[in-house]
Amino acid sequence: MTTQVFWRVKRTVSPPLTRQPLKGLYLLVVIAGALIRLPYWLVVSAIPATRHRKRWSFARAMQMHILQYTFIPLFATLALPTVFIDPKTVDPAKGTIWIDPTPEFVAGEIKEAADVNGVEPARVIGYMQFKKGKDCRADEKARLGEKIIYHLHGGGYIWDGVKGGSGWLRSKWLEESPSMSRAFQVEFRLASHYGHELISDHLKCPGQAIKNVSFSET
Repeated sequence: MTTQVFWRVKRTVSPPLTRQPLKGLYLLVVIAGALIRLPYWLVVSAIPATRHRKRWSFARAMQMHILQYTFIPLFATLALPTVFIDPKTVDPAKGTIWIDPTPEFVAGEIKEAADVNGVEPARVIGYMQFKKGKDCRADEKARLGEKIIYHLHGGGYIWDGVKGGSGWLRSKWLEESPSMSRAFQVEFRLASHYGHELISDHLKCPGQAIKNVSFSET
């Protein structure tokens, strides 16, 4: 029996609007707003010149309007489970890799604040996703001239993990961009509410990621 790299946590994020009756009232307002906007969405999606991209289909343009409108209500009303990487199963052959801390990259005001609060760089987990059909390892060195996407996850830092819904997004990027060979994302902590305190997980990791990815000599 093989060990799964990813596991689903039982704990979920629970924003205030996940509880009734506030949730019901809020969703009624959201639905009413969607019905009011629907005729406009239909018109602008039917005309190629007014779509987000002229080459998009009517269905794709409509999906984007709906997604843009429902994005905030989704975060506000759903208690969503999150997929994390199990540290015991990190395996470069399966796309996961450890990123070593780089204290030499911490300087200035950030270093001063870290020293005052007793905060030190930590070893974190990263996930490498390759183009479909490529059989590579996460610890494979970057080739000279190779372009790698560093993905700052769009889960609002309150839900989802590197192997959640963002996997589809990275797949599309790699599919649509011939010059990109793979995408990399750092696992991050989640906040229990909207806020920016956890964005530091991503801001401090590019240096660590670059140092770990490195470059081959050929």
